[in-house]
Amino acid sequence: MMLFKAIEVRNEHASNLLRLWAFVDNIDLWHGLLQASAGGGEQFLDAERLLLRYSMIEARGSVQGSGNHSIHPVVHRWTSHIQDDNGKRLFLRQAMTVVGFSGPDSKTKDYWELQRRLLPHVERCSWWAGKFQGREYDFERSNITNATHMLDLLYADQGRLGAAEAMYQRALSGFQTTLEPSDRKLQMVIGNIEHLRQANGILDA
Repeated sequence: MMLFKAIEVRNEHASNLLRLWAFVDNIDLWHGLLQASAGGGEQFLDAERLLLRYSMIEARGSVQGSGNHSIHPVVHRWTSHIQDDNGKRLFLRQAMTVVGFSGPDSKTKDYWELQRRLLPHVERCSWWAGKFQGREYDFERSNITNATHMLDLLYADQGRLGAAEAMYQRALSGFQTTLEPSDRKLQMVIGNIEHLRQANGILDA
């Protein structure tokens, strides 16, 4: 805890990165995925350098050349233990937003490769979201609901139909709170859930 406090005093962006990284996978963390969470640009680089200096993260070979990092599993667990429930909710929302809106358009170059790299982070976000389900976790906020919807689209594209349905249900819960019953986005989510159930054999085709 003293080490974390030392980092927080030196660079608040670095301490917030550690808090957020508790809710994504500990392998294959790259600049494009995480830069916005540290203020972007030079602020991210300063935070990155400090965390490397304190051996909180490790540089690793990148699929795309440079700028990839990993976190040791022990440190990764520690980053969640140092946060109370309110902090966890806050940084889980941020992680889901960062990962959800990193999902590539189907026309994006190397679309499938980026989806493959994102999937472990989606898994981690989904696991944490499941832990908070039913514990006043506010999926109804518009940004987190939209991010959840993006995560379930990624699951569906990867053929993870059961996981996609679970995420769609979370998005549906949020949309039902914020949207009118006739809203196109709400109807699309309902239709996607039915389609996934049919694909899984839960409903008769």
